[in-house]
Amino acid sequence: MICLLYLGSGRNLANNEGPLVKGDLCAISKTDGYINLSTHIKKAMKGNWDFYAIDFLDTVTKEDINVEVWKTDKVNDLYIGKCEIPFNSVYQQGKIYSWYTISDSANINHGEVYLKTKTV
Repeated sequence: MICLLYLGSGRNLANNEGPLVKGDLCAISKTDGYINLSTHIKKAMKGNWDFYAIDFLDTVTKEDINVEVWKTDKVNDLYIGKCEIPFNSVYQQGKIYSWYTISDSANINHGEVYLKTKTV
C-alpha cells in the first residue's frame, strides 16, 4: 500500500539547549526499510515546510511510519526527535490530518509537527 505523507509545519520546537528560534531543518520518514530524506527546509521556524514523501506500507509487517526531525547547519546536524504514525490508524482511516509530538529517546517532548497522511 502506498501512503502519501505531507509534513506541513512545526511548533514549539526545542532541543536540550532550549527553544529553536531560527535555522534550517531536515525531516526523514522511514517505513519498512524505505527512507525518504527531505531537502533542507529553509527558515523552518517560520511558515510552512511543504515536505512531501511517499511511504510504502507493508500490510504484513504493519510497521509504523517514523518521522525524524533534525536541525541542520554547516558544522553538524542536531537530532531534535521523532514521532510515530501508527500503521493501523493510517490503514483503517485512509487519511489523517493531525499534530504529532516530537520526542527524543528519553521521551522528552521537543515540540510538534503537523502531518497529513493519505493512502492510495
